[in-house]
Amino acid sequence: MTAAERELFKVVFRGELVASMTREEVAKNLQERLRFSAAACQRFFAGAPLVLKSGIDRETAERYAKALWQTGARCNIESLTAPPTIEAVRRPARTESAVAAMECPKCGQSQPPAEICAACGVVIAKVLQRQQEAAEAAFLSSSPTSRWRSS
Repeated sequence: MTAAERELFKVVFRGELVASMTREEVAKNLQERLRFSAAACQRFFAGAPLVLKSGIDRETAERYAKALWQTGARCNIESLTAPPTIEAVRRPARTESAVAAMECPKCGQSQPPAEICAACGVVIAKVLQRQQEAAEAAFLSSSPTSRWRSS
């Protein structure tokens, strides 16, 4: 068994919804499609991160995330066995003298944190949202036989 086969994951909901979906629509979809109870829907939107499934393989985690995405709930798949990311380890404690820099997701310009890129003028949050939506669409349109086999 390889290390990738032994890696375990969890599916976490952090309150993010798929673009254009409302909380009420998602709750209705969860109840109708996934048979969530009203109490489960209430816990779902309680505001704190909610681990929906833990200790599962990557393929199973992706099936859960896809089913939830189809209801309008955007979930994260997180590794239980992977060490912290390099960025998390390198991130220094913020001090008054430290000035963080960010990179524009469109043009790559390095600048102090801002809502609008100083170089190309895009609204950074909108570019990031479009990139996320494109990644989700590409993920969902990938070959169903390789990702979503029924158990």
